[in-house]
Amino acid sequence: MAEKYSPLPWRVKDSDGYAVIKDGRGECVTFIDAGPEMADAEFIVRAVNNHAELLAALKATMAYWTDTGFAECDEGCNCIVDICRAAIAKADAL
Repeated sequence: MAEKYSPLPWRVKDSDGYAVIKDGRGECVTFIDAGPEMADAEFIVRAVNNHAELLAALKATMAYWTDTGFAECDEGCNCIVDICRAAIAKADAL
């Protein structure tokens, strides 16, 4: 399956008054006015990179719970396993 987003990690480079957000291949994702918005660009990059790390950790946790039998519950029961399943599905749909 092809990725739905630019490869991680993203990073910010200051270039001629603009914050250039680049993906893991070094390709430009977007330009942002580097004045006061530079902090916004850095926040966007941290959020995107952290999202990927947190999602990977949550998927690993679910895999462990499944392997150990902890994840054996009814869908829709609103327990922690069900909440994690929903969060993974929501993130994967992005």
